[in-house]
Amino acid sequence: MDDKLLFFSAFLRYPKEIGSIMPSQKFLTDEILKNIDFKSLAKPANRLVVISIGKAGKTMAQTVLPLIGRKPDSVLIADKGHPLPNTAGVAIGKKIIAEARRLGEKDVVIVLSSGGGSAMLVAPSPGITLEDKIKTTRALLKCGANIKE
Repeated sequence: MDDKLLFFSAFLRYPKEIGSIMPSQKFLTDEILKNIDFKSLAKPANRLVVISIGKAGKTMAQTVLPLIGRKPDSVLIADKGHPLPNTAGVAIGKKIIAEARRLGEKDVVIVLSSGGGSAMLVAPSPGITLEDKIKTTRALLKCGANIKE
């Protein structure tokens, strides 16, 4: 595999009330899962890393891990801090960046992404603080801006 990173974005089906995400629900659509051979993606990898981001981060990782056919070297889940970014998001952001810097040519990363990830995976640029991000997010939420805006 020539690509250093393999990006896989899972499309999710959310219940009307996002507050309780049940592991028994099918978050990853059958259409997506049946078209990806996770075992052959993971087989040639020196190191296998799974990164799962968003409100359904834990559930997506739990769904995909049994399909991989081997134990990943690292599983990182960013699923805390929505709608406002927090220190947990900064901490996992640092771990993910550090893990990405360790990747080699023959390593494979499977990235699972769901809604809320922009608040849960936080890596402020130099000169921007977590508090700046929180203030900006609060202002956007207060004025009713949606994710596209």
